[in-house]
Amino acid sequence: MKHYIDEVAIKSTKLPGLRDYRFPGRDQDQLFKSDYLHASGDDCSACDTVQVEKRLSRNSDDPVVHYGLIASGNAVMRSAEHRDKLRDVWGVICFEMEAAGLMDDFPCVVIRGICDYSDGHKHKLWQPYGAVVAAAYAKDLLRVIQPQEVENLEEAAKMIKQGTFV
Repeated sequence: MKHYIDEVAIKSTKLPGLRDYRFPGRDQDQLFKSDYLHASGDDCSACDTVQVEKRLSRNSDDPVVHYGLIASGNAVMRSAEHRDKLRDVWGVICFEMEAAGLMDDFPCVVIRGICDYSDGHKHKLWQPYGAVVAAAYAKDLLRVIQPQEVENLEEAAKMIKQGTFV
C-alpha cells in the first residue's frame, strides 16, 4: 500500500494536477473537541486551535487501516456530538454516503479513504489523499483475493449470472 501511495507522491512532483493528492501534513490533521462548533469559512483557519483535541503522538505518517462498522447514510454527518453517540452505541468507526444502500442489493466490501472527522469542521483538503489511500488499499486487497473465492460467494455469483450487477 505504501508503495502505491509513494508512487503518487513522486508523480505529483512532476504533474501539478496531482499536487493535492500528496499527504497534507500532520499540522493539517485537526480533531476539534466535540462541543466546539466550526467558526466560519471553507477551512478551519478561523477556528480556535485551543479547541483541538490532544492526541497520542504517532511514529509515522503512514496510513493505518481500520476494520469495523461503517455507517452509511444519505446525508453528510456534520455533528460531532451525534457522531460520538453513534460511535458509543453502535461501535461505528466512520461514516460514508457514497455506498449508501449498496449493501441492500449487493453484498460487498466498502473501502473508505477517511478525509474528515464527520463534524462541522469539514473541508476538502484531505479528500484527494484519502482517495489515494483507499485506492492503494483496494489494489493490495485485489492482489490477494483469488477469483475463485469471489465466484464461490453464492449471492454474488447468482447476481453476476443474472446480469443484475455488472
